[in-house]
Amino acid sequence: MAELEKKNWWPPGYIIAQAVVFAVVALYCNRNFFEDDSFISLRFAKNLIEGKGLVWNAGVRLEGYTNFLLIMLVSALGKLGIDLVTANRLVGFAAFGGTVWVMHHYMRAHTALRSYGESVASALALSLVVSSIPLLAWCFGGLEGDLMAFFVTLSLCNALRLIEGRGKDREAGWLGFGFALAACTRPEGALLFAFTGAFLALLWVTRWAPIRFRQLVIAANCFAIMYLPYTGWRIWYFGEFLPNTYYAKEYHVAHEIIARFGKLYVGSYLLAPPALPVLAGVMLVLAGVSGRLTAAAVFLASFIVFFFGFIYSVGGDFMPYFRFMLPIVPVQALLVYHCGVLLMRNGKPLWLRNMSTIILVMMVMQFALVEEEKPISRGALSGAAVAKYIDENWPHGSVIAINPAGALPYMDNDYHYIDMLGLNDRHIAHTSVDRLEVQSQTVIGHLKGDGAYVLARKPNYIIFSDVWGAPGPWFISDVQMSRRPEFMSDYERVEVYVTPPAELLDELKRTRDRTLKAAAEGWANPNAIGPIMDEQDRVRFIYFKRKH
Repeated sequence: MAELEKKNWWPPGYIIAQAVVFAVVALYCNRNFFEDDSFISLRFAKNLIEGKGLVWNAGVRLEGYTNFLLIMLVSALGKLGIDLVTANRLVGFAAFGGTVWVMHHYMRAHTALRSYGESVASALALSLVVSSIPLLAWCFGGLEGDLMAFFVTLSLCNALRLIEGRGKDREAGWLGFGFALAACTRPEGALLFAFTGAFLALLWVTRWAPIRFRQLVIAANCFAIMYLPYTGWRIWYFGEFLPNTYYAKEYHVAHEIIARFGKLYVGSYLLAPPALPVLAGVMLVLAGVSGRLTAAAVFLASFIVFFFGFIYSVGGDFMPYFRFMLPIVPVQALLVYHCGVLLMRNGKPLWLRNMSTIILVMMVMQFALVEEEKPISRGALSGAAVAKYIDENWPHGSVIAINPAGALPYMDNDYHYIDMLGLNDRHIAHTSVDRLEVQSQTVIGHLKGDGAYVLARKPNYIIFSDVWGAPGPWFISDVQMSRRPEFMSDYERVEVYVTPPAELLDELKRTRDRTLKAAAEGWANPNAIGPIMDEQDRVRFIYFKRKH
């Protein structure tokens, strides 16, 4: 079938230009976004720079993070005098740019622009990444999502070269090193490498793709050379094979709870604009109907299904913009590209043209995910609002029990903290959860607590709910403590109004208005709302102080 005339296509230049415009708007709307858990990683980096070791609390070796490589990169930039929040964002933007470059380089070499339609398919795939709201937002939001996406994309593009017979030993080596770096960024990188290696081995056995056994060995060795020493060091330094975050989120949690969260998370992502998994799935079906699927397309589709299965099995995440799904965005875009190329080569340019229109419309619809001005997270905002007061009024070295464990410990580093949600507490992380008892246990990562254990450690200060505090309990440790007689006898409630940093004032007012409206409509527990502010724009701070 002859190719459609150029005037019947969406021009590649327009497709990319639309994506760039979307990216600029999305970045502007998210310029103030920063997640509280990002500060947990930055506290590790700060302690490392200060010579205290890779620790959250000085003297306590506990792996309360799942982004080792990000912490190392941020620490290196911090050593150069760069502010750690800025350093975190620099790594995110560099990783995002690297992902776009790797995809562009791969697709350009793959098709060499053999037809106008294939150039459209390439532009579509690239635009899906360039305009991806989750990838863009987390450039500002911190954590490791964009860095993980870069290493996964780098590894898979080299795997695709091997499958297509264009790869040599060098590509096999980069495949192994890329996944090793991914595994140093997030633990599931090792699982993704295992799946990829198994799939490539299957292709070698079945002779469906021109993969050589030597390439499989090179990839495995390159992965092992980096990953095994890193794993050995982790076990020696922290004393456990898995990060403490795994125990806090997954260990001894009833399977039905994890499954419920995982189903909701994956289902929400499937339907959220631009419904990228649905678009990629439709493209795969159309490509299959038009002719035989290539090994590359089947590999990408299988990888996506495996990744979704993994996210389902761990219960997903509670953070905005589908943080756990960032690494799979470029993979889905690559599948769209491969299916588009297949449609062209199987004589179905009209199908590709129509799908291009749908994809461009869905790209516009994804702005439903974007807030007009996305703020720093609630936990980070509450910690930043009271950090100065605590630093000036509480004795340094005091033990403080908190729930959001990011901003406050990072900003007030001279205290010892009890993480009552368990990410940075071995005992709480290893407790069991058979059922959900309180409303706050509606997301993975907020399931665990042990009020009796916290009280037994005799913290000098306890803060319920968010870091600006609440008159009553909200998280599970709060609830358990409030029921115990020693809490009533040993602690007194203190209520003060503190002056927050001037740069936070507008956001504090917006957050106050939103949460008070939600409470009035019955959507929020009074112990979870805030901030409460007086006429002088001071923030109410409620905490419990040990009497003796």
